[in-house]
Parts: sequence; C-alpha cells; structure tokens
Amino acid sequence: MQLREPHIRPYEYDDDLIEAACSARERRWQVYRLDDIVVVLGRGSNPHRELQLDACVEDGIPLLRRQGGGCAVVVDPGNVIVSAVLPMNGIGNHREYFGRLSDWLICGLREVGIPNIRRAGISDLAIQNKKIGGACIYCTKDFLYYSATLLVEPRVELMERYLKHPPREPDYRQGRSHSDFVGLLNEGKGGGAERLAVALRGALNQIDLEKFIGHEKMPPHQRERLSLPDALLTK
Repeated sequence: MQLREPHIRPYEYDDDLIEAACSARERRWQVYRLDDIVVVLGRGSNPHRELQLDACVEDGIPLLRRQGGGCAVVVDPGNVIVSAVLPMNGIGNHREYFGRLSDWLICGLREVGIPNIRRAGISDLAIQNKKIGGACIYCTKDFLYYSATLLVEPRVELMERYLKHPPREPDYRQGRSHSDFVGLLNEGKGGGAERLAVALRGALNQIDLEKFIGHEKMPPHQRERLSLPDALLTK
C-alpha cells in the first residue's frame, strides 16, 4: 500500500535574514519566537518514519521543512529560536563554524543567567543529561546558515503526540522518551519565553559575532568554563 505524502511547506522564517546577509555580505543574526505550533522536519527527514502523522493531520498542525539537517521537532511559542547567517566564499570548515556559533549562543545564555550549558551529541545543547536546545546548519558556497531552537517552556506533551521516537539519537539520550529526555530552560525561573528572547537578544548584541567567529580556536578549558573573553565584547 502506497503511503500518501503529507503537504510540507518550506521553513521560511529566516529567508529575509539569509537574503539580507548575502546581499550585504555581512554576518547577520536574529532571535525570535513563533506564534503558532508547527512541526519542522530536517532536510532529509522522512515524515512517515519520524511523525505521528494522524495526530498532526487531526490537529491541523503545519508541517515545515528546514534547510538544515537533523530529525523532526515540534516548535511552539514556548521555544526561542536563534539564527545566524555568515557569508562564505566556498564551502569549508563548516563543522568548526557550527561549534563556534553554538559557543557564541552558550556565552549569550550565560550572560542572561543560565550557566552550565554544554554542547552534546552532534548538535544539541544540554544541561547535565537533559536536552535544552538543538541546532542545525546548512552551507552553500555563498553562505552558512545556523539555527538553534531553545526549549524555554515548550509543551512537551506535544512532542509525545506529534513525534515518533527518532530514527537516530545521540548516545546521551539512551533511548529515553521525549518527556524524559528534554529539559526546560525556564524551569523554576519564571518570566516566559518572550522575556528570555528579549534578554538573550540584548546579551548577544553585546557580543561581537565577527570577532567571535574569527577568533583563534578556543582552548578546551575555556569551552568547558563557558567564559566570555573581554575581547569578544563590543565596545
């Protein structure tokens, strides 16, 4: 029996950012939230393998496909999204840029009072053994696009409803369900996702992204401490 293909639209929320960065040949970034609940598939995601499609259709949940890789995720107003675009001259060192952009984001989160975040697996952000964010990257000869979704106060029950267990997972997940695996950045803090988005936007605005990306590779002990060198702050 042939499975009916669901309607999947492109993820377009960062298209203007990409266009502006490529047109100006300048690094650009933005922090934002979505007003609606959507399911976002990775570039190579198979919706039949990764989604509870009947539930998605029943609830009228839009299905979007991003340019970057990774498995499907639920994005709701309790998430904060941080995206950055770097103009490129050819393809190269994208894994290094991926790491540096995640470190830039981790430093911004530390500045707003959320310490102890680490990179985990290939593209996750975690506190201890809980995932609190996931990132993806997409690179062409003209630009590198990075986007991270932060789990501030997401509706975790929607992950169980709309997502199957992923076909691949980082070692630290250890087969845990969505509800057992993810953590909440805002747990016990109050203030909401919008408040964190505003604070993080202000913190990242004080970090010179160009200097951060162009800085010499950070030593391992500095990555572990997540310290923010004064040289990376804008004056």
